[in-house]
Amino acid sequence: MISRLAFIMDARSVAMVGDSNDSSQLPSRPISYMLRLGLQGKIFVVNPSRDTVQGLACQPSLGAIGEPVDLAPSPRLSYLPVPLWN
Repeated sequence: MISRLAFIMDARSVAMVGDSNDSSQLPSRPISYMLRLGLQGKIFVVNPSRDTVQGLACQPSLGAIGEPVDLAPSPRLSYLPVPLWN
């Protein structure tokens, strides 16, 4: 499973949209996983309703990040139980 996540773990920056502080909830699990597995890149959280999520500062929009983002997965893809790639 880790090899299937290599494109995420090797990203220099990842933007996650709309996550929350409750890492037990399905939409917030990707951030929890990236933190636990030691993502070397930056994690940007986009949530205009919060100041922080899981200890990370929130941005109000993707445009507010102000630097390049390598990966910004769709929030809907975060809900899928298995990867769509092989």
